[in-house]
Amino acid sequence: MAKPTTTTDQNVTVEDLKAQLDTLRKDIADLGKTVGTYGRESAEGARTRARSEAERLRATGERQAREMQGYAEDLSHTAAEQIRQQPLAAMGVAAGLGFLAGMLTRR
Repeated sequence: MAKPTTTTDQNVTVEDLKAQLDTLRKDIADLGKTVGTYGRESAEGARTRARSEAERLRATGERQAREMQGYAEDLSHTAAEQIRQQPLAAMGVAAGLGFLAGMLTRR
């Protein structure tokens, strides 16, 4: 049968215990530093990812705003052209919309 690999030394001195406690304290301090470093690196990575995503969203928003502005300008030109081609019909539509708006706001 195999013997246990641990030994029970009855001759452990106070100095040995102090040395082991000092080693344990140093290991705990090193672990704290490692955890702190990991936390700082994780926070910096999160900030970098957040900045990148914000920049991407800003660029997307600007692109969509330019597209909407172009669309609105196209509609404006189309409406102006229709008014030039059919001024009486445009006046009738404008009068009808004005009357409808007046009815809705009166109530």
